[in-house]
Amino acid sequence: MLDIQAKTNKEIWQAKKLLYESDGNTKKSLIINLIALGLLFILLFYSIIGSDDKWTCEIESANNKGHYICVEMRRTMNCKTISGPIRSEIFLKVKQDLQASAIIECPWEIAISEIRLCFILLSISSVLIGIYALRKSNKKYGELSFQIGIAFAVLLLISAYFDYVSIKTSQINNYNLCNLQEEFQIEEKMKGQMECQFSFYNFTVILEIACAIVLVVNSIYINQWRYNQITELNDQL
Repeated sequence: MLDIQAKTNKEIWQAKKLLYESDGNTKKSLIINLIALGLLFILLFYSIIGSDDKWTCEIESANNKGHYICVEMRRTMNCKTISGPIRSEIFLKVKQDLQASAIIECPWEIAISEIRLCFILLSISSVLIGIYALRKSNKKYGELSFQIGIAFAVLLLISAYFDYVSIKTSQINNYNLCNLQEEFQIEEKMKGQMECQFSFYNFTVILEIACAIVLVVNSIYINQWRYNQITELNDQL
């Protein structure tokens, strides 16, 4: 892992150096490569953060009692009874001097997260190959970056579609939770409010689409750069 990070940092440093020394076409291609790399790392961060579950409960009581409420909520509201991805926050008022709140975050399904992470890492590798091609003026690596960049962009779009479907399915499956009814209904003597949020996961989908678009644009620029290199070589001959 450290070796990969060191190689990535080396490529970025050499890309920055190339940015100041290169011609117009190379510079444009390099800028798009760096933008794509930045977006992919942001998407990678969001994917890692969104793959972990979270459950916290707080009690506000004058006599430090009421912890049984957290135990009961944990039993009925957990990632086995809730369909992810979702971030939900519940507020309960049991008595005048006894209140409780809990935050439940259930992640994407493991298979979905693993597939997305694979696609992201492969896309990062395609961008690094593109940067290497520009730095070494290597047309073969440029062609490789162009071809796999388009392919990984399509894979990211497919991943974004299934992530979107997963979010919509979660909204439907968690309807009772978000409205505190049926199996999640609270006792009449209690007052409760539930907030369900999907914005973090929706933003992940938006990032996937943005990365796919930038990968396509990046591949077009790389291919144009490669074509210019071949044209210049033919002119010299």
